[in-house]
Amino acid sequence: LCFAAYVVSFCLLFLIQSPPVTTSQVGAASIPPRRLTTLLAQPMCLAGVCGTSMSYVTMMLIMAPTPLVMTEVGGHSFQEASLVMMVHMVLMFAPSLLTAKIIVRIGPLGVAA
Repeated sequence: LCFAAYVVSFCLLFLIQSPPVTTSQVGAASIPPRRLTTLLAQPMCLAGVCGTSMSYVTMMLIMAPTPLVMTEVGGHSFQEASLVMMVHMVLMFAPSLLTAKIIVRIGPLGVAA
């Protein structure tokens, strides 16, 4: 079932068409791309990479054993543990629907702080 979902998603990606390149984009494309080392040397990029990495590690350390602890130690059923994980996933990604509006209102640095 998961493999079928991957195949369908992969096929749908090929149906996405990029907008045509306009003349204003052609001039902007002549700027040479920066090297990865140049990007990573910037303090804001380094702060973003470190912050994202640390938050991901923290989330994994907390959420990976949660179903086992709930069922083995807490005495909850498998269905309850599954419900907790599903609610967590929904509430984790639900704010992303408003993220762009929040960034416009308070700015990217305010959101990152």
